[in-house]
Amino acid sequence: VRQEAPPQPARPQRAPRQAARPSAPAAAASQSGDGEFWKSLLPVLRGQMSAWEYMPLTDGATIAGRLENDTLVIYAADQFAYKTVNRRPLLEKIARAASQRAGRAVDAVAREGVPPAAPAGQAAAQKTRQKTDPFDDLLQLGEQFGAEID
Repeated sequence: VRQEAPPQPARPQRAPRQAARPSAPAAAASQSGDGEFWKSLLPVLRGQMSAWEYMPLTDGATIAGRLENDTLVIYAADQFAYKTVNRRPLLEKIARAASQRAGRAVDAVAREGVPPAAPAGQAAAQKTRQKTDPFDDLLQLGEQFGAEID
């Protein structure tokens, strides 16, 4: 497979769909596109590829993955990261692992850019699931007992 520089705008390569073998039903339920599927897939990928292939995938500052319907979209924040992940053999490995994890056929594609913002309802739900800052909790406790904290 010959790799070419992506035209502007970059057109993602697709790994062919893999026949899925049912596995982990809990993972199959994750279709929200919030990145949780990607985070759960990374440990699986670690055992299926070389360190040179795996390490760039773990850089959360430049690489993010989202399961969007039956496609695992791997967002690369810059051109270097995009060229690193937009390789057919790598995308095929990722698609195979994602299909096994999801229990259905999943494609893998690379896109240059950052993931779109989560829908408003989903973002609010994620925010409420996040823990509060312990310092804020301490300030609130101090106010309950009448302590003045500057």
